[in-house]
Amino acid sequence: MSVRRGSLALGAALALLPGALSAQSGVPSIGAGRVAAQVAAGTVALPVGYVGGGLATRQVARWLGASDDAASRAADVGAYVGTALGTAGAVSLVGARGPGVGSYPAAVGGAVLGGAASMLVARAVRRPNDAPAKACHVGCVLASALIVALPSVGATAAYDASRRAKR
Repeated sequence: MSVRRGSLALGAALALLPGALSAQSGVPSIGAGRVAAQVAAGTVALPVGYVGGGLATRQVARWLGASDDAASRAADVGAYVGTALGTAGAVSLVGARGPGVGSYPAAVGGAVLGGAASMLVARAVRRPNDAPAKACHVGCVLASALIVALPSVGATAAYDASRRAKR
């Protein structure tokens, strides 16, 4: 199985997981439209969380007296934390409007796992430094879309898997 097919299969499995789990638990199921809205909201929030988390962390590090190099390293960590928190927040906001309620910490965990999967996909499709440059075709475009979407797919799957009936 190629990396592309494996990545697509993983994405499809994560997208279908919430519906299967909620059907088993007795919580009213949510529609495909709500799941798609959760993934879309998380995908839109991803770059906002990345930039916001990185800039805020860099400012705090500088305010605390860190050198430029240390502030830059802290900003990298803050950007990834902001990505996970922002993606999970958007997924949770959309998901909370449906039947049942899920767990924000579960969504954060799902976003972290999705981010790790994104890094694995990025590493798998990366060209070696000495490879000649070539145009990006269908596989490259699909891998790029998967890299961007996996954190929100993970957050959505985890949030929806943690859903329970509203009280």
